[in-house]
Amino acid sequence: MTYWDSLWPEKPNQRTEVLNWFNTKASALLRQQSYQAKDLRLIYRSERALQLIIDKLAKTTWEKLPKIENLLWFFQNLAKQIEKQEKTDATR
Repeated sequence: MTYWDSLWPEKPNQRTEVLNWFNTKASALLRQQSYQAKDLRLIYRSERALQLIIDKLAKTTWEKLPKIENLLWFFQNLAKQIEKQEKTDATR
């Protein structure tokens, strides 16, 4: 048994609650940050990681799934906003 096995709840609804709690806290902190073009690589990596998590969760038999899509959408929109700003700055 690993440390994670003893920490991670067995019941899917409890796992969903933990993931929703974490998502809420992380989202609040991430939305307070300011981002620049140099952060795009990390934003893309975050997008990819969240998409993999969402895909993995979709394959479970859990009745309720965590609501992680909002954080994914935040990063997708943030990337578009920064890319647009880069193009605007490049044409000046």
